[in-house]
This record gives sequence, C-alpha cells and structure tokens, in this order.
Amino acid sequence: MFLLHPESLTRFAIATVMLVASCHAGATPDDGSAGRPPWFAAGIGRVPSADATAGAALEGEETRISAGFGRASLASLNMTFGLDYEYTRYEYDGIESRDRDLHRLQLPVHFNTDLGAWQLTGYIAPGISTSSNVLKEFSSAASSDDLIVTGRILLEKSNAGRTWFAGIAHDRRFGESLAYPVVGVEFDPRFNVHIRLAFPDPGIAIRISDRQSVHVDLYPAGHHWHVVHDDYTRDFEYRVEGWRGQLTWRLPLWRMLGLDISAGYEFGREHYLSDDEGLRLNIDIEDQWFIGAKLRLGPAPIQKTHGAWL
Repeated sequence: MFLLHPESLTRFAIATVMLVASCHAGATPDDGSAGRPPWFAAGIGRVPSADATAGAALEGEETRISAGFGRASLASLNMTFGLDYEYTRYEYDGIESRDRDLHRLQLPVHFNTDLGAWQLTGYIAPGISTSSNVLKEFSSAASSDDLIVTGRILLEKSNAGRTWFAGIAHDRRFGESLAYPVVGVEFDPRFNVHIRLAFPDPGIAIRISDRQSVHVDLYPAGHHWHVVHDDYTRDFEYRVEGWRGQLTWRLPLWRMLGLDISAGYEFGREHYLSDDEGLRLNIDIEDQWFIGAKLRLGPAPIQKTHGAWL
C-alpha cells in the first residue's frame, strides 16, 4: 500500500506549519546559493513494497527535517552550522520481525578556506544513528554504539571554467562506516546547465528559469543504525545497501517558500538485520521506484538520503 504512516504525516504537518509561518520575504531564485543559511526544509518520501528473499516483502518511508542556522568566520576559515534529522520506517511482510523505526540526527558544520590557488572545503557531522527503543530509554539504553561522526574534505581548483576536486569522505552511505575517495570535476557546458562528473555522486542541474530547475543525481543510498530489541537484552546493527537515481524538480510556491518534487529508482538493494529470535538475516530486495516531496524556506540544498546536507 502506498499510504504514508500517520506518525510521519504528523511530523511532516508540524514542519510544514513551521515553514509557512516563517515566510516573510521575497522569493529566492535558484542562483547557486543553496546551502547558505539561514534555511529550513521538511521532506517526506516513500518506497512502496517490493519482493524480497524467500517470499518476503519490504517497504520504506523517510521523513526528514533539516536546517542551516548561521555562519561564522575565523581568519580565512568560513563555517556554517546546521541540523539534519531523518526518521526511517521499514515495514515487513513474511519476516519474523516487528516493523523498525530508525532515527538519524546530526549537527553538520561546513567549512571552507582559501589555500592560494586551491580551496579547502568540507564538513564534519557528529550525531546519533539509532532505533526508537534507544530514544525511549535514552539515559539507560544509549551507548557509544549509537554515536556517529561523518565528514568530507576536498581540495578544489578552478581553471578554464572547470572546477576540479579530490578528497576523502567518511560516512555510512555504502551501508557501513567507511572511508572512500571523492574525485571529479564540475563545469557549465551551457549557461543554464551544470554538470558534476564525480565519484560517488555525479549529477546534472538544468536551470529552467530564474526560479525553477531540474536536477538529476545518482548516489549511494545506504546507512546503518544501532538497534535495541524491545526487551533491551539484545541489540544489532541494521545495515542497508543500495543506490538511488533521483530526478528533482525545484519550483517556487510563495515568497521564500519552495517545493522540491522527486522521483527515481532504487537498485542494488540489500538489508542486513536480526529478526525477533536473534537470527541474522541477509535480505535481497527487488529494485523499486520511489517518490518524495520537500518544502523549503530559503536556499535549502538538494538533499540525498541518509546523509548530512551537501
């Protein structure tokens, strides 16, 4: 069924009210300033049920609230501060496990500084990645297993209309805590087209007008959480692997309020979890379409699943 969970609808409704109540200025064009605070965004997405290993089925839902709060400078170092929260719910059929409610909360700090002809950019995002049972009894159930720190650091250099970059990232987008290289180039073949040829997240942005654009992105859509069973006597790591191809249409609504409508395809999907009896499961899931929508106040960036805002 393609209905949204009531708990997610409630979160999304609250965030929507906050967004509308905050609108007080003129519309923001899609001028490349995405990610410059202040901004606020609330989004929801759904991956409908897909067949899985041994006759099982699985569907997923994401609710996300994120914000960029402010900026600070220290000598030539510029920093921005934000918040990124994502609630993920997985519902099962044919698996001996209750539906899982998973949470990721991070406080990303982005930075950049000039190093002569080069620029150093990146972010660090400490936080937690855990299940609802831990949050219910956080003072007694939380542990170091719930803590995460993700980040990325790049060296960039612009030359002849192209920006080359190389660096390293450490996060859970491939389904486990992993450090991997980031390398690529960005350029504008036309005045309204921006291309990013990069590993692991290439993309294309096409400006339709001053206030509308279309974005095509490919990126790893994995993550993992620390999960505690209902009886608080057992725990396990819930790991998700997969890739997502995403098409996003950004358009204005009213004043500084905008809407992102997304659709795409998830593939290479695997889930690793423990059932109610403690048996470890490795579940292959068929490829599936997804849809999503995000309301944004101010220059909120394009958001990719299970990761700090980029």
